[in-house]
Amino acid sequence: MKTLKIKLIAIILFASMSNINAQTTNTFKDSRDGKTYKTVKIGEQVWMAENLAFKANSGCWAYNDSLSYVDRYGYLYSWETSKNVCPSGYHLPTKVEFETLLNNYGGSKNSKANYVALMSNKSSGFAAILSGWHDSDGFVYIGEATSFWTTSAFGNDNAWIMSIYNNPKIAIMISYKRSSGQSVRCLKD
Repeated sequence: MKTLKIKLIAIILFASMSNINAQTTNTFKDSRDGKTYKTVKIGEQVWMAENLAFKANSGCWAYNDSLSYVDRYGYLYSWETSKNVCPSGYHLPTKVEFETLLNNYGGSKNSKANYVALMSNKSSGFAAILSGWHDSDGFVYIGEATSFWTTSAFGNDNAWIMSIYNNPKIAIMISYKRSSGQSVRCLKD
């Protein structure tokens, strides 16, 4: 009975995800540094399918201070820097725009379904990678979690982020310190 229930949940999840037109992929070139990024259309939104890897003048960190990590993980940005780092034609998403992304994959109440969809290139094309983040403890959680800044503030010191954790497997919206370094996924204007 338990196996049947798990298979039924998997079938329902796959059926709901297959209704989203998430496999419309493309690329664009950042005119600032010539880097080419993959994009994916999910619902009506066009997302970067890779973490931003543009070197900002300040508020920007390479994991373990090594440029060899930038190609895979992109840079980590402070909140202030993240608001101005997306290339022309793209912007840092709001909390509501990330919630729309999550709603396309099970809604804000189904963080497990969101995790499965956002981590799987085949399901969504978003292809999140567990790039960790930077805070007062240094570089933490690489391979365990990742978070993406929104433009939406939370109080005087925090801002909203979409966080994806490997254990437990969830994707949720939470608030976090603006001084921390988080990944950026830009959304087409």
